[in-house]
Amino acid sequence: MLHKMEPEGLIEYATGGVVLDDIPVDAIILFPGVHFRPINTYCFYENVLLIQYPVDVPEENEDEPPVVLLRMTEALADPERLRLLRYVADEPKTVNEMAADLNQSYDKLMHHLVILRAAGLLRSHVNAGDHNERFSLRPDGASELQMFLESYIRLS
Repeated sequence: MLHKMEPEGLIEYATGGVVLDDIPVDAIILFPGVHFRPINTYCFYENVLLIQYPVDVPEENEDEPPVVLLRMTEALADPERLRLLRYVADEPKTVNEMAADLNQSYDKLMHHLVILRAAGLLRSHVNAGDHNERFSLRPDGASELQMFLESYIRLS
């Protein structure tokens, strides 16, 4: 896929929304894992960034809704998560900024953010300069939801 898209786009696509901001490395190695969904793990080693990204095991029964579609619809079923998506739509925000602005606990926000990120609806901005991960809306998330839904109910 590297020949079909820019490296930044491939990283975001493979990891389900990780955006690397100013990471000073010579190489980035992506490798899939099935055991850590929805977590991406990072490891820096001698100017190389290793990113293990989660992948789903394909469904055996095509009559069952795909796991990715269930993950998206379950994430969107909570009004608080919908409000969070709307809140981060303008610009990336740290969890501390969200906690202060929305008067919510860090733990509660992280719970909702992890669910939204695992559903592919949020971007996670990783920056080497500061260790405050920021979150923003992932523009492709809504179109992917439509694609998975149409594919499952066979509208296309």
